[in-house]
Amino acid sequence: MRKTFTVRTAFLLVVATFFILSDAAAIKRSTSGWSPKSNKTYFGIKGGLNIANQFGDINNTNWKCGLNLGAMIFHRISTNTVLEIGLTYSAKGYAEEILWVDEYDNPLYYDDSFWNLNYLEAQIVFKFLPSVHLDAMPNLQLGIAPGILVNANLDELGRTYDAEDYFNDFDLGLIFGFGYDFLLGNSLLITDFRYQVGLLDVDKDNSIDLRNNHFSFSLGFAF
Repeated sequence: MRKTFTVRTAFLLVVATFFILSDAAAIKRSTSGWSPKSNKTYFGIKGGLNIANQFGDINNTNWKCGLNLGAMIFHRISTNTVLEIGLTYSAKGYAEEILWVDEYDNPLYYDDSFWNLNYLEAQIVFKFLPSVHLDAMPNLQLGIAPGILVNANLDELGRTYDAEDYFNDFDLGLIFGFGYDFLLGNSLLITDFRYQVGLLDVDKDNSIDLRNNHFSFSLGFAF
């Protein structure tokens, strides 16, 4: 019960903070376009694909696919820098191929198991842009992503097992990436390619070092 309360409380705090910032962004929003001198604040949504794995004191793990979906606000804070603050649902974890044996240890067959860790993340990212005005603005990205574990489960042999007791509630990731923001009138089409590496051990027992990492591709729209 304590874990459920902690996760729900953190979830509500993050959501409340996000919408307070969104309201502030709406108040500051101007009618200027996405030019180097523009201080317009944008609000948008985006989603895409995660390709996730874990590293540390484990071997022979495989990458697994998942979804990311979120909303963000971002504001140009200088000629070459944009600050993006987003709230994102991010599916992580890893896959592994397991050899099943009979009672005499004779091999029977291989089967894939999937450890699914789903997080709600507050992504805080700086985008570094050229100082010239372009309809397609390339950018480099650097940021952090504190996250709360929403749920965790193991898919194995056609069954799903709860796995929340094996993993810590909190994680922190470092984000590297690049992208293109395409100007469409007063709106933006956003493409992001990111790699996120976990900075914290997510194994609850601390018996092994286990950290998240994943690649993500996201497509979004902002206005």
